[in-house]
Amino acid sequence: MASLLEALEARLDGPLPADERPRVAAVLADLLGRGRLAWPDLAVTDEAFAACVAVRVRGSVRLLDALSALPADDLVLVTACAHGDAGAIEGFEERYFRPAREALRRMRCDAAVIEDLLQRLRERLFVAPAGELPRICALVGGGDLGALVRIAAVRLGLNAARDDRRSDDDPESLLERLAIDLDPEAELIAAHARSALARAFTDTLAALTARDRTVLRLHLVHGLSIDEIGATFRVHRSTAARWLAKIRSDLEEGTLKLLRERLDLSEGEAASLARLLQSRLEISFSRVLAPD
Repeated sequence: MASLLEALEARLDGPLPADERPRVAAVLADLLGRGRLAWPDLAVTDEAFAACVAVRVRGSVRLLDALSALPADDLVLVTACAHGDAGAIEGFEERYFRPAREALRRMRCDAAVIEDLLQRLRERLFVAPAGELPRICALVGGGDLGALVRIAAVRLGLNAARDDRRSDDDPESLLERLAIDLDPEAELIAAHARSALARAFTDTLAALTARDRTVLRLHLVHGLSIDEIGATFRVHRSTAARWLAKIRSDLEEGTLKLLRERLDLSEGEAASLARLLQSRLEISFSRVLAPD
């Protein structure tokens, strides 16, 4: 039977340099040992484990660094899932499907749709053509696994909503999330001015691009972080942060511009509405746009 190191080498581009082999072997053994301690009831062979590891480290310039960064418990769990272990899949779903299910609930999917989407997620993660490893092996070690599973569920939900033409990106639902008219200060503003603010904000939301509305919905409705939004669109987190900052600026400037055009407000009413809008936007965007 091949050693753990030999099993990994068989999945890579050939034998490792002689001076690297002892250190790689030690890191591999440590990973597998810690993973087995985390999941003592799962039967994971050296060959299966090495195959899953190879998916993540193949092509790495610094192999030892890549290996050391892998999560041992997730690796063993995912390896068992990839080989159809029912107990492993149950454990995976217990750990990582709950936040995915909650994200779909927040997308206003009904129970039957959620179950259908989670079944599609199972097939996407755990099913592969004969002779190939399932997609889950490519995810483990690529970031927070729970976040990656959640993003995959959200993508499925967005696709389903788009297909069914039941997307919740309408301005009214986003306005509801920002709670423009729920701030205590709103009680001090005349009713006609509050109504005008809501209409101007809704019209400004509707004028955003489809991408900007989707980004805003992922943040406000589904609670995704900058990293998760970036992963959803396959862009760097800094790009996602710039998108959100510009969306906030566009919402504020566009809403106030419409208010000035449409209403003959007193100076006090205009100032109160501006403070109210800025306050709600600051609260809604502060978590995701806060400095690290």
